[in-house]
Amino acid sequence: MNRLLSTALLTALAVVAPSSAPLPAGDPLTPAERQWLEAHPTIRLAPTPDYEPTEFFDEQGLYRGITADIVAKIEERLDIEFEVVRNETWAETIEELRSGEVDAVPIASRTPERDAFLVFGRPYVVYPAVILVRQGVELGESLDAFGGRRVAVPQGYAAEEYVRGSYPAVEVVPYPSPVAALRAVSIGEVDAYVTEMASAAWYMQQEGISNLTIAGESGFVYEMGFACRRDWPELVGIFQKGLELVSEEERQAIFHRWVQPFEEAPFWKERAFWWTASGVALGLTVIALAVLGWNRQLSRLVDDRTAELQQHRERLEELVAQRTAQMREAM
Repeated sequence: MNRLLSTALLTALAVVAPSSAPLPAGDPLTPAERQWLEAHPTIRLAPTPDYEPTEFFDEQGLYRGITADIVAKIEERLDIEFEVVRNETWAETIEELRSGEVDAVPIASRTPERDAFLVFGRPYVVYPAVILVRQGVELGESLDAFGGRRVAVPQGYAAEEYVRGSYPAVEVVPYPSPVAALRAVSIGEVDAYVTEMASAAWYMQQEGISNLTIAGESGFVYEMGFACRRDWPELVGIFQKGLELVSEEERQAIFHRWVQPFEEAPFWKERAFWWTASGVALGLTVIALAVLGWNRQLSRLVDDRTAELQQHRERLEELVAQRTAQMREAM
């Protein structure tokens, strides 16, 4: 991964810190809030299925990532348990929130469209979104310059609504997942990708994508907090109280568990080095084979020429001997 992306990952990702007040004694929830939880024993929580490292499901189907660890702390501190629902895509989760098939999500950005069916807590994860393009492609540093261009976004993400509403001249191309959008811009299927660098850097490292760079800022910032169905506003307050019980030190530990600085790899471990080295080695091999072939051809030419000269010498000696014999007979 190039230095620009490594630096962007470290500067873009921010987990909003709570107050560092000590944990309260006794039950942090009011009797009314406990009664509400008793009346709603099942709360279906649907994380984003493929938003590494923030939240995702691993190969065993377990809910993992930054928000998973935070949710686990909240469940412990409030003595509650969510029923985690796994969907295939975020777009599917949005539709189920709209229809009431799921009740809440750990993080979501507030948008005008979502305000119609969701109520939001205060943001606790903030990611500025950037414009990614292929290296060497100069299209502009803001979305104003991308009119008529194909720009990828993950389907159903808040960035899709933002780009469609703010830049109608841009051709928005939704993809089912962040990694699909990354691949699309990497191979030239689209011109750019609007994303935040936490997931982009993660997937670029996992997928071995190294030909992308940051063109500029998108103007959009993912400010994500807990969100739930609009007829359950009590749940937002309950979650917010639980979030305040997770200390700043605990959040930072969770953050560093999932996001580590990307150290510059030694030059001999970089893929580009081995591609270059392989190219140089191939070139030297071709040159060596060409020289060897030329030497062999030259050697054959020398051998053939030497044989011809010997034949001429022998013929000349025969002619000299014949001429000498004729002269002696004439005398």
